[in-house]
This record gives sequence, C-alpha cells and structure tokens, in this order.
Amino acid sequence: MRILHLADLHLRLEWYKWIDEQSDNYDVLVITGDLLNAFPLDKTPLPRQAKFVQGWLKMLAKPAVVCTGNHDIWVSNPLVTVDFLAEGGWLQMCARDGLVVDGQAANILGEKFAAVKWGESNWPADATIVVTHAPPAEAQVSVNAEGIDWGDFEISMRIWEQRPKYVCCGHVHQAMDWAIFEGASWCFNPGCDLKALVPNHIVIDTTKKIACWNSARIGCVTKRLTE
Repeated sequence: MRILHLADLHLRLEWYKWIDEQSDNYDVLVITGDLLNAFPLDKTPLPRQAKFVQGWLKMLAKPAVVCTGNHDIWVSNPLVTVDFLAEGGWLQMCARDGLVVDGQAANILGEKFAAVKWGESNWPADATIVVTHAPPAEAQVSVNAEGIDWGDFEISMRIWEQRPKYVCCGHVHQAMDWAIFEGASWCFNPGCDLKALVPNHIVIDTTKKIACWNSARIGCVTKRLTE
C-alpha cells in the first residue's frame, strides 16, 4: 500500500489542486490536520473556509483519513446561534464510506486506520496506523529548530502503550526530523513550507517498508522502516 501523507495545508488552494492531480498515484490519502487557516492575516472566516474543504473532501475518489488540527476548530457562541460547523463539526459532517474522520476507525487494504480529533488522545487499541495532528512529545518530530517541543505527552504515552505500526502527525512546520522510531512505532511529520508551490509530503510504502519525504527546498529523503 502506498500512502500519501500531508499536513498543515492552511487552505493553500494550489496545494489542494496538487493533491487532486497526484492522488491517482496512491492507495490512501492521509491529511493530519490544519486544513483551514486561522492565521490573523487570512480574512476569510473559518466557516467559509470549512465549506470549501467540505466540498473538496466530497469529491475525493481515493480512500482518505483526515483529522482536525488546532486551526480547524473554533468555539461556537450559543448566545448567537447553534454553529454546527464549530468544534470540528464541519469535518464530522464529511464522514462517509471511504473517508475516515475524527474519532473514527476503519480497515483499509489490510491496515486499521484511526483518526484522532485535535485535543484528544484516544484511538482503538488494535489500530495499526494512527492519524493525529499533534506529534508525540519529546521526539524529533515535535521539536522545532529553536528547540521548543510542541508535542503532546498523552499522544506519546498512548503510542508507547498501544504500539501502532505508524503514527502520522503534523503541527510542527519545521521539525528536527520528519521520521523517527518511537517505542515500537514509526512517527512521521511532513512539516510545512508555506512559501513552496508544492506541499511537503511523505510517501509511505507499507509493502516495501520505505518512506520518502519530499520537500520543495530540500528534495527527496528516503528512510527504510526497519525496526
């Protein structure tokens, strides 16, 4: 199985178009959060952004596993109206056959994928591939160039307890490493280069046990997924 793993798209429309063009080359698409862009300079309201991504997800032909990130969730105001898109509800509405979202798990081509909502750290014990925006704490995939650890300790503990084969994460745009072996699990973070025309992405081949990180600035780096 060939997995295309991306994270932190931040509503870069050209990146969504690139994924459409490339998806036929892979068996499963994994997006580990921050599909929307909550940075202050983006003037498009998050609900409007969510509507666009909902439409895009609806048109995906390949199996996909998608979780929310911190940019994808906003708090509803019950004094004004009931906001069904808030708290990640917009992604929950996209659930269908072939699209696994927050809190769901499904068997795809012999692997059990589980999608973890931002701020949570639970997934089925028998999941073999975990999809979460937050990386595990105290790992090279969670530490940025300044040495700040943006990882989640609960996620890290769960990885050591449950020992899935692979953990696909994101959140840290320029992490110290893109792939590390944590406990008994390989953890991946493609990172994000907002100035690049093509998004950072990782191709994971579960049959050949090879992962390739692709960066517009650095090129392609390959690791063998040996234990």
